Amino acid sequence: MRRSVILQQLSGNSRRRAASRYDRATVIDPADITGLRSNAEAARAGGIRPPADTSEEAQRVRLGILRRMSFEQKAEQMSELSETLRESMISGVRFRHPEYGPAEARWSVVRRLLGDDLFAAAFPHAPCVPF
Repeated sequence: MRRSVILQQLSGNSRRRAASRYDRATVIDPADITGLRSNAEAARAGGIRPPADTSEEAQRVRLGILRRMSFEQKAEQMSELSETLRESMISGVRFRHPEYGPAEARWSVVRRLLGDDLFAAAFPHAPCVPF
């Protein structure tokens, strides 16, 4: 969800609150979801609790925008998020290990994502660089 799209849908105080507190969502523990009163309530929760300081109006607008998005738009957004996460992980490795080149940093991230056993089985000739 693009922050600017949500903010365009809001007005006045709601827009100011949303602009300053937009990205503070936390993931709900699965045990919390099972404690909801009904399956419909759990489905509406979607596994994510809205930020405590987000108004109900802002949350309704956000969910409405998500519901109107096509599958392709959602997939594109997830792809962008995945790529950003990968780039962030590579940057973190390069920060912790400035001696690593770009290829070593990428191998380190792949090893971290797959775990040592799967990494060794899938890439037996890859360098075994620490994360």
